[in-house]
Amino acid sequence: MREVEKWRSFYQWKDLKIYLDEVKGLGNFLELEGTSWKDKEKMFGILQKLGIEKRKLTRKSYLELLESQAEK
Repeated sequence: MREVEKWRSFYQWKDLKIYLDEVKGLGNFLELEGTSWKDKEKMFGILQKLGIEKRKLTRKSYLELLESQAEK
């Protein structure tokens, strides 16, 4: 099994948790975490302001992404 090597920065904005990850072999990722439907609306607003398209979103783990990259 592969090991995931990452560096993480954590921020909090109101009720949202914001993680900026740099994953060795994959690049940079933004993870947003909330607890309510209102938070979900805020998250999609943030993504829109940052210009991040829905097609670029993933629910896969870093390990899954690394393994699928190795298969190519």
